[in-house]
Amino acid sequence: MIIPDAIAEAMTRLSDRADPVPDEILDGAARHYDERGLAALMLMIATTHVCHRRNVTIRPPVAARS
Repeated sequence: MIIPDAIAEAMTRLSDRADPVPDEILDGAARHYDERGLAALMLMIATTHVCHRRNVTIRPPVAARS
């Protein structure tokens, strides 16, 4: 499904355009998700982004493989 990809892209690339998450993307998502589902999707994207940015910052060591 393209909707989660479009929202994730828009939510994580905020400085690329004046309107980071265009209404077209949100309207498209609202056709596929109810309010609760859309909130859960956005929370999952935000949480994943925060974890990724944290790992980029602290550069945790890669676990040794046996």
